[in-house]
Amino acid sequence: MYVDAYEQSSTPGGQKAPQVNRAINLQMEKGTLIFNYSGHGGEIGLGHEQYVQIPDINSWSNFDKLTVFITATCEFTRYDDPNRVSAGEQVFLNSKGGAIALFTTTRATYAAANVALNMDIYQDNMFQKTNGKYPTFGDIIQKSKRRGSANDRKFILVGDPACKMAYPEYTAETTEVNMNPVGGIPDTLRALDMITVSGRIVDQTGTPISDFQGEVFPIVYDKLSEVITYGDESSPKKFYLRKNILFNGKASIHNGVFSFEFMMPKDIAYHYGPGKISYYFRNDVIDGNGYYENFIVGSFNPDAIQDTIGPDIEIYLFDTTFTPGSTVNQYPVLFAKVSDESGINTTGSGIGHDIVTTLDEDVNLAYVLNDFYEANENSFNSGTISYPFDQLSEGEHQLSLKVWDVHNNSSIAYLPFVVVTSANVIVDNLRNFPNPFSQSTKFTFSHNQSGNELDVIIHIYRIDGSLVRSLETKIDGEGYQIDPLEWDGTT
Repeated sequence: MYVDAYEQSSTPGGQKAPQVNRAINLQMEKGTLIFNYSGHGGEIGLGHEQYVQIPDINSWSNFDKLTVFITATCEFTRYDDPNRVSAGEQVFLNSKGGAIALFTTTRATYAAANVALNMDIYQDNMFQKTNGKYPTFGDIIQKSKRRGSANDRKFILVGDPACKMAYPEYTAETTEVNMNPVGGIPDTLRALDMITVSGRIVDQTGTPISDFQGEVFPIVYDKLSEVITYGDESSPKKFYLRKNILFNGKASIHNGVFSFEFMMPKDIAYHYGPGKISYYFRNDVIDGNGYYENFIVGSFNPDAIQDTIGPDIEIYLFDTTFTPGSTVNQYPVLFAKVSDESGINTTGSGIGHDIVTTLDEDVNLAYVLNDFYEANENSFNSGTISYPFDQLSEGEHQLSLKVWDVHNNSSIAYLPFVVVTSANVIVDNLRNFPNPFSQSTKFTFSHNQSGNELDVIIHIYRIDGSLVRSLETKIDGEGYQIDPLEWDGTT
């Protein structure tokens, strides 16, 4: 991620790059194995443009997806300043997320020495086995200080030196594309072609793991795209990035093998070039990854079946129990179910054909959600979108969600809701069902305390005002609607 590839703005407090803040925060939420930074920094954050600040750090809630921080910068983790808890310490101490460990600096350092030390973390070190074992954090920090310079003494490990990163022991490999075994002439994937990919799970020697059961998450990418930086602080630079996703899916793994299918979007770049499939797979015990690049993306299928109907969209906040107009806190999560017989367009290469959510019909509050779509397991034509909003203002709002299929037909859905800050507990839509009842009934209500543990007491009264029963429970506050609380009608 290059800061200069994002638009910056001038403020009384200097240059700012709010899109970089947002991109980093979203990546932390999605999960990243390593956050590696090289550039200016200090005790209160990273960058002159302030793209990682303490409020950003404290907003991270990646508790189940902790990252490893590597910061080749100045005094980001100055742990011995009695007047301040540094930004690096905040990353490590964040109880809701942040990092499992940091390879970081405690004092002002020099750029050239920082780059050299940063490279020493990787070169024959972090991913290199010794006697058949991957290194611990302690091994990595020890081996990275190989130059004996003064800079080495300013570089420390914050974390458990006996811990290791989540190194994958198994790999996902592609075996067939459209029934053709891999290894020969690369297949060409054309726009609107139906594609079938098969693969298997293997160990580090290439031996198939025939008893592996789980699920795989393939992401199919278009060709590399050229990106030119803005040149806000230096001359524009050119780099290449796989930013257009052709398919983002999920498939089951049975006895170590898997298969998935999808329709190629109409919006691919039609010139020929190599694509890429990236795999992540898991079960309850093991996870791993893999990739495949021996195929070509380009051209168009002139015989493709025509489709003129847009996708079906169901839109909620957090989960399907949300009802339009209900109350939420300032951190709601957009959740949508989408489907289309041809598949959902996530490429981002066609002008105006992105998955976009817009808040209050304000184009400045429009967000591209291509990366947040995930196909349902073993299905290329249905899936879900999940996107976290941050610090919405109090009051009434309306979300819109526009989705395109791979034939470039679109649909749009709307959802009204009300934001009340978490400091004000709001309970709404209290009801019981069935009503009337003979054997038992269930109570439910909506609230604005998603993510907070709640003590719930429901008092039931007779028509004359006398108390019949009090139902008490504790809930984790996940979502904005409680699970039904049952009452058998007894006192």
